[in-house]
Amino acid sequence: MNPGAAKCTECEEGTSNNNTGSVDISACFNCTAGSYAPQKGSGACLKCGKDTFSASAGKVTSCTDCPFGKTTGGAEGATECVEKAVACDPGEGPTNSSGEEFCEGCRVGKY
Repeated sequence: MNPGAAKCTECEEGTSNNNTGSVDISACFNCTAGSYAPQKGSGACLKCGKDTFSASAGKVTSCTDCPFGKTTGGAEGATECVEKAVACDPGEGPTNSSGEEFCEGCRVGKY
């Protein structure tokens, strides 16, 4: 508790504290890379969900969506996104339309 305060104070958004009896803000820790704390008073930082990431430690309140064409490969708690691997048949190549990736026949001049 804060000296003279009549109640306990919640840790800030983006930080957490899983200890009881803490007496000051130094007990609130920043989230590690790949995690976030969306609200005040979090007991633990949460892992970023699939296809979202948090690149560095800090007062992270939400994770960032992977850019188009990138993924976390289904992993949670990611610190980066990687290129999506689209498996196409011979004579086809990956392409995208309206945000969706799919395979189409190789265009003229390509194989």
